[in-house]
Amino acid sequence: MRTAAEEGPRRPPGPQVGPRVLRIREGTGVTISSEPGSHTAETVAQEVQQFLEQRTKQTWDPDTDLFSTGAVSSMFAMELVVHLESTFDVVITGPDLALDNFRTVNAMTAMVLRLRGAQP
Repeated sequence: MRTAAEEGPRRPPGPQVGPRVLRIREGTGVTISSEPGSHTAETVAQEVQQFLEQRTKQTWDPDTDLFSTGAVSSMFAMELVVHLESTFDVVITGPDLALDNFRTVNAMTAMVLRLRGAQP
């Protein structure tokens, strides 16, 4: 058995620490609420755009087809799935995994609101 000293320095845990548990760093300005109706179309779109801008270093129009620009791949779409599920407490499965639901900020916003049972 190796001791902690033999293992070397430990890396801090990543943001995802378990199913449905998301560790948020202080000062990120992220607010998460699982209350029904706590997310509006505006707040969902704002969060999705913020995530996209952080990951792609670009500003996106809410109706821009992210896949046709070449900036977003199907692999990145899976990152979007994980982000949307953990941020908005939704489960995206089956037909909801269609790329059309991830093509635009507005499409992702509509899907999140539908899955949460919210009014757009």
